Amino acid sequence: MKYLKVREKGEKNSFEESAEKIENGIKKAIDGALDENTDEIEKMTGNSSDEPAPVHNDISKLKQTMTTVFGGFVLLMAVVGVLSTFFFFKGKINDIRNNSAEKAMFESYVFPLVVTDAPAFDNQHNLSSEIMLTAAAWDIILYPNDKYTEEFGYITVPAIDVEARAAKLFGTGLSFVHQTLGDIELSFPYDEATKTYKLPVSPHYLSYVPKVEEIDRVNELYTLKVGYYSPMSTWLPSREAKPDKYMFYTVLKRGDSYCITAIKQGEIVEAGM
Repeated sequence: MKYLKVREKGEKNSFEESAEKIENGIKKAIDGALDENTDEIEKMTGNSSDEPAPVHNDISKLKQTMTTVFGGFVLLMAVVGVLSTFFFFKGKINDIRNNSAEKAMFESYVFPLVVTDAPAFDNQHNLSSEIMLTAAAWDIILYPNDKYTEEFGYITVPAIDVEARAAKLFGTGLSFVHQTLGDIELSFPYDEATKTYKLPVSPHYLSYVPKVEEIDRVNELYTLKVGYYSPMSTWLPSREAKPDKYMFYTVLKRGDSYCITAIKQGEIVEAGM
């Protein structure tokens, strides 16, 4: 009788041994594939364990810096705006205190008499026709009308226009005798045939320029303290410039117009004062 050999525990047949060998080989292959070339994979993906790239942090810092710079710029502009507004209103307040606009208006108004260096008088009706017409001619030169055509540095002005400027300065009801005006240094020729004056467009000579220092008003009567300044002194700083003399102008307001009724002699300013 044949007996079957019973396999002891732990023993493996040839088929099981072969399967186990194949399984172990597959495991080794997989483990090797996972472990090899890890450095190359990191290079290909751009990731390095030694040098991480914090891109998000850099962008955040850049935004923070730009926000700070922009905020500083806005603050600076706000400060500049506040300062500009302050100095603007400060200047306006000083102008109101000093009657700057009114002084400038009267300086323009008396300029023709100042440049003429008209003598003192107590009533415009006692003033000579020559002085009034000379001041009127200067008023046209200083504040010309576009209707006059320049020719060779001169404009031709009808005598009636000169009379109108005289009325603007001294009022109405005055009589005039037309003649050549001025002196050797600067003359305004009069043509009796055409009843016109030839006036220079840009005279090279000015005796004085005015500066109204003070204004006193009683009802419609103004008293102006006018400094007579040399044209050269106007280039100096205001604190250093000194007038050659002072004259007091009496100006009467009539409605919207003015007229000069008197000029009184003021003090003469000595050199060095």
